[in-house]
Amino acid sequence: MKEVIHSDCRQSMYLRLSITEVCSFHCQYCQPNGIMEKVAKTKYLTPQEIQKLIQSLADLGVTRVRLTGGEPLIRPEVLEIIERIRSVSGIREISLTTNGMRLQRFAADLKRAGLDRINVHLDSLNNDRFSKLTKNGSLKSVLGGIDAATKVGLTPVKVNTVLMKGINDDELVDFCNYAGESGVTVRFIELMNTGPSQEFVRKHFLSAKEAKRYLGKQFDMVPRFDQQGGAPAQEYLLPGLKDTTIGFIAS
Repeated sequence: MKEVIHSDCRQSMYLRLSITEVCSFHCQYCQPNGIMEKVAKTKYLTPQEIQKLIQSLADLGVTRVRLTGGEPLIRPEVLEIIERIRSVSGIREISLTTNGMRLQRFAADLKRAGLDRINVHLDSLNNDRFSKLTKNGSLKSVLGGIDAATKVGLTPVKVNTVLMKGINDDELVDFCNYAGESGVTVRFIELMNTGPSQEFVRKHFLSAKEAKRYLGKQFDMVPRFDQQGGAPAQEYLLPGLKDTTIGFIAS
């Protein structure tokens, strides 16, 4: 632990904190067997315990916190959790990753609570395909949530799109055009070969390299060299689309 608090590490220390295991989507590469059972409240840290944990980690040099799930907006105390983290000295940025279903309703409250920015998971811009992929999702609600997040200043809004051969690989250009129209950053993410979804991954894996090669034939792509340290994505500007930013994340 002494090595962790070395001053050279302080600028890049970053924490991802899952505040629930429950999710309203049943994506095949994540929850192929259906709804994850609700976990008893006693299994989770309380907002007060989370605040205490974050303060201890901030004292060790953590400056950025990302809240994840499951779906973090399902957690009833999510706004209190954000408020408590915001009060911790040394925390410079709080972000959150969501499937977007409840985002339109929560966007303004999240901003008031102290959230800085948001990532939204979105695997298709086709309504029927989106419904089939999530088994419980509304594309209209997610797109409305992204618009709401942009309007209240939870920016830059980043849209995470999992690459799936034979499923959404025909939408790569559509996602780039959507990024240009909406002002979001789209990040194409490789499937990860984990858990019960290994057969699905073997069948539908599409590498970030292949996606980048394909899009490089459709658009001028200029590498970005001003990314925040430790960012997982290789980012590119698309000058022909209002300098839209897209990224690629390999597993």
